[in-house]
Amino acid sequence: MKMLQIVFSPTGGTQKVADILTEKWTGAITRIDLSDGSFAVSDIAIQQEDLALIAVPSYGGRVPGLAAQRLGKIKGNGAKCIIVCVYGN
Repeated sequence: MKMLQIVFSPTGGTQKVADILTEKWTGAITRIDLSDGSFAVSDIAIQQEDLALIAVPSYGGRVPGLAAQRLGKIKGNGAKCIIVCVYGN
């Protein structure tokens, strides 16, 4: 089982929250920065036995369009995930 931290955090606030939530996870954590446009998000495939923390900011109760677009390209394959929407970055 792989542990993944998938974060969209242009200002760093959402990343801080994600780090707090995963600091007690044991083993290696694969960190994916969705705000970094230099890699192909569509190449990300989470396996069914993996666990992913997905953290995005919320502005006015909405997730930024670019974050939603990039999340939509990830292949989840039925994996378990924790979704965190951070308000007040």
